[in-house]
Amino acid sequence: MILNNSNAINFTPKHHIDDTRSMLLNKTVDVIIPFYNESGNVMKAHENVVRLESIFNIKNYIYINNGSKDGTFEELKWLEQKHIKIKVISIKENIGYGNGFKKGFEFSKSDLIITNHADQQFDAFHFFSGISDELSKLSEGCSIFPLRKGRPRVATFFTLILRSILSIKLGTRLKDFNGQPKLIDTASISLPINDFPDNFSFDLMLYITTGKKRFFPIFEKPRKLGKSSWNHGITSKFSLFISYLKSAKKIKKLIKQSPK
Repeated sequence: MILNNSNAINFTPKHHIDDTRSMLLNKTVDVIIPFYNESGNVMKAHENVVRLESIFNIKNYIYINNGSKDGTFEELKWLEQKHIKIKVISIKENIGYGNGFKKGFEFSKSDLIITNHADQQFDAFHFFSGISDELSKLSEGCSIFPLRKGRPRVATFFTLILRSILSIKLGTRLKDFNGQPKLIDTASISLPINDFPDNFSFDLMLYITTGKKRFFPIFEKPRKLGKSSWNHGITSKFSLFISYLKSAKKIKKLIKQSPK
């Protein structure tokens, strides 16, 4: 284990955004992050999001060990023993990115959910503190989705093509739905979480089924630790593309069948 008590980091928030926090105090917030083979990133991921306590009324940090085969679970359990707000859910076998988030959403009982990835490519605190004035104006039932900037050209082009085709298939113009972190008003989700896809289309379903949305830019940083569970070249991108098309068909069917 690389974690030990003597090296524990002080997570006491140092920044206070009083106006936004006072507005959000009556809303409970859970932070949900799935971890898949992210040993070495666990402490850094928590260090990043715990600073959100200066902005939000954080009730729980729900961390999902999504079938990791390295030391991720042990590091998560160590953190859980040190911090009362941390809740660790362990999934024995990884059946998909979306399944990890689904378990977290099912566990959560808070008014709002902040989602993020464990790979440290998106700084949640920097994002939300940068839009603190807008948070104070957020209307009831509104969720926040980031618009990713600074991405490699190939990734940007791939996303643009995918989003254009999905927009046609779903009959609605899609903005960026894959970025992190998101702030989701749980009461606005129109379909049961259990109906959501287990794969990467979870984010697409979340976008489609939430109500009002606001969008703000975020810069994507290079991954420093851990390995991507899917991005292994052109073949993996093509497979992801096909999985989105199949999911879009199922999502459209579910929406048509849902009560109006």
